[in-house]
Amino acid sequence: MSKLKIIFSSYDDLKNPYYAGGGALAIHEVAKRLAAKFEVAVITGKYPNSKDERIDGVTYRRIGTSFLGAKLDQLTFQVCLPILVLTEKYDVWFESFTPPFSTNFLQVFTKKPVIGIVNMLSGEDMKRKYKLPFEVIEKAGLKTYRYLITASAATQKIIEQINSKAEIITIPLGADKIRKPQNPSNKRHILFIGRIEINQKGLDLLLNAYSKIIDDVGYPLYIAGIGEKKEVSKLKKTIDSLNLSHKVKLLGRITGEEKVKAYRDSLFVVIPSRFETFSLVALEAMAHRRALISFDIKGLSWVPETCRMTASPFNIKSLSQAIFKLSNNLPLSKQLGTHGQHYAQKYSWENSAKQYKEFIFTVLSKRQYG
Repeated sequence: MSKLKIIFSSYDDLKNPYYAGGGALAIHEVAKRLAAKFEVAVITGKYPNSKDERIDGVTYRRIGTSFLGAKLDQLTFQVCLPILVLTEKYDVWFESFTPPFSTNFLQVFTKKPVIGIVNMLSGEDMKRKYKLPFEVIEKAGLKTYRYLITASAATQKIIEQINSKAEIITIPLGADKIRKPQNPSNKRHILFIGRIEINQKGLDLLLNAYSKIIDDVGYPLYIAGIGEKKEVSKLKKTIDSLNLSHKVKLLGRITGEEKVKAYRDSLFVVIPSRFETFSLVALEAMAHRRALISFDIKGLSWVPETCRMTASPFNIKSLSQAIFKLSNNLPLSKQLGTHGQHYAQKYSWENSAKQYKEFIFTVLSKRQYG
């Protein structure tokens, strides 16, 4: 008996030089576990030097263009998807929603089940950034889906108000178990880790806040992650303009042991985002027993107060005060990190994949008998 074929589509992937974000990691962690039972393929956008390959038992196919830059390459990827959803052989298609419109209306093009994966509803943030009604198209697209998966209960509630007929379930992201964290080195740092995107990720706010207390905090700021060239250039110019080049270190992309070391040697992790719906970095940091500092925004409300310090939304002075306080109170930082590690233990990729598998069979049974 042949295996059921599952396809995931997501512009981003683990090796994308512009993003390689949490959504791509989440898809891979789930896909490689589903590959034990199903034939699994992930369709992503092309980028320079990309190629089709198999990673951890999962087939990766790259489509679209690779020479127009991140945003235009993303658009050509989205244009190709409706054609593939019509022509590919599969039993279930998972569509990971992608900015700027979130949905690609794939369910409209086929009678086979398309399950939307909503790690982030980007319409609101795109409207804020570009002053265009992206959320109108997003809402119209959401109404076309029969099945949706969200990463948080808060996002599920938002979608239920838009599409009350869809079957929506929340499957949280996972975290690797850190069974015995190693002791940090003597050289500690404050850590930001994530995509280099100044506006959404709030890196301008973080740097300005850090500059105000640079003489009162004895720890450097490490920034790990990649992004578009113009975003990285803007970041470097901001660092220079604030005279922070001697205190801020850019790590670039970090993975594996290098990433573990960055978490291990950090005092705490700062997530200064203006907009989030579920932060995988927050979950990873807690799993590594690290305290968090973030703005008090709706998208991070799932993080318990016992695991983090919050600053007034987008208030630089409030953020600098939080960084100063936690930098000079190591017992509090350790206490918040310990609470975070206990909280993160209920999240696992194995559990996430199990819920995906159960939902696949639920959807197929309804298609067969409904």
